[in-house]
Parts: sequence; structure tokens; C-alpha cells
Amino acid sequence: MSEKDPDTSNMDLLVTIFGSLALALGLLFFLVQEEDTSPVNVAWLIPVFSIVSFVLILLLGSYDPRRGGSIAVIGVGFSSVFSLGVAYDVLINDVTHGGYIESTRIWFGGQTFAFEFGTYIDGLAGLLLLVVGFVSYLVVVFSLGYMVEEGDRQVRYFAEIALFVGVMLGLVVANSFLLMFIFWELVGVCSYLLIGFWYEKPSAASAAKKAFIVTRVGDVFLLLGLVILFNTFGTLRYSELFSNPELLSENAEAVKWATLCIFGGAVGKSAQFPLHV
Repeated sequence: MSEKDPDTSNMDLLVTIFGSLALALGLLFFLVQEEDTSPVNVAWLIPVFSIVSFVLILLLGSYDPRRGGSIAVIGVGFSSVFSLGVAYDVLINDVTHGGYIESTRIWFGGQTFAFEFGTYIDGLAGLLLLVVGFVSYLVVVFSLGYMVEEGDRQVRYFAEIALFVGVMLGLVVANSFLLMFIFWELVGVCSYLLIGFWYEKPSAASAAKKAFIVTRVGDVFLLLGLVILFNTFGTLRYSELFSNPELLSENAEAVKWATLCIFGGAVGKSAQFPLHV
């Protein structure tokens, strides 16, 4: 098989990048106009695009490994455009009016059990969407050139990075500690896979194992904090916990220990002292 002309490859790359961004902007504009709503109300799509691209890369990447990067650029590009749209609406238009906007969708379940995917968008979420959405897209675009000589490995890399971006954005928009914890754990799995990408190198394999063990220590503390919250308040939804300061004050001791445990989870995830090994 003959190698593609570099100029042609670069042109294909530019078409993929700018074409996908234009399509994402068009879709966002269409959804907002069609539903006569705000970008905040379609925030649930932000992690979905990247996670769908992860699935597509695994399914289609074996046919042409070079397409894995293109699929990742498209999926993460859509997530990033929607992230920036929501961030603009929150930080510039102030659609939350200093509060929050929550939306919940039931994905599956029955009368006794239902799995909900909800979004909780406030000023902090808007700021994080701006940073994560912008930086993650730059990382994926940079990776197209960085991984160009890796052959079949590109499929695994771009699948992992697409999932990583998706679950990180899911963590940002989640409306409950339970959903946040699910995405939190998936972020840890993706970190382990990416750190150990060149697993045949002893240094990479060792670093991946060390990161996995250290973050699991933090995750135990985080889970313990969530158990304390649920046992005390009977819910893990942000809106129900944060909107009742009197109830939090009445259970100050439980809140104190839950906060310390959640902080321990953050220490483990970011490898701070004493888990900085």
C-alpha cells in the first residue's frame, strides 16, 4: 500500500478538524433553536459524544488504525463545542443567575429502581467545562501528530483518550455524588491505561501500577465519605444536599467527617502528600 502524500494527509486533517467543529456548532444551534432552550439543557450530551467515539474507535479502528484519531477528533470536538457553549451561557449570559440548573433523565429502570443521568450546572461547572473542553480538544489534536508513527497502537490510544475525556466531562456535569463517583472511578481506570500505554517498558508499567494503588487508597476514603452522607441524609444529589444549609448544620459532625473523607479522595487522586509517592 502506497504512503499518502503529506500534503493530502494534512488537508484531510484540516477538513476533519474544521468540518467537525462546524457540524458541532450547527447541531448545537439547531438543538437550541428547535427546542427554544439554552445550551445548558442539552449539557447531558457533552460526555456522550466522546464516549460514543470511544465505542466507534473500538468497532471501526481495526479496519484502518489511522481513522481512530479522526473519530476521536470528531467526538471530542463535539463534546468541546457543547462544553464551550454551556460555559458561555453560564459565565457570560448568567443563565443560572448565581444558582444552578439541574436536569434529570431516566435511562432505564422500573417502578422500584431507575438509573438516572442528571446534570447539575452552576458557575463552577461552567468554568471547568471551559477549561476541560478546550484543553482536552487541544490534546487530542496534538496527539494526531505525536502518535502518527505508532501504527495499530493508535486505535488503543485514541479509544482510551476519548473515553478519558468523556468520563472527565461527565464528572464535571454530574448531578449527584453517586454519578460523580462512577465517573471518578472511570477516570482512574483511564489514567491507569494511559500511564501504562507503553506497558512493555518497566518504568511505564511500574508507574501505572503505582498510580492505580495510590488512587485506590483515595477512592476508599471518598466512598466512605459518600456512605456517611447517604446514611445521614438519605440522598446523594447535589441539589438536595446543598439547598438545605439548616439540615447540614444540624448534622455538622457527620458533614465534617464526610468532608474529610472526600478530601482524602481528592488527595489520593491528585497524588498529594502523603500519597505523593
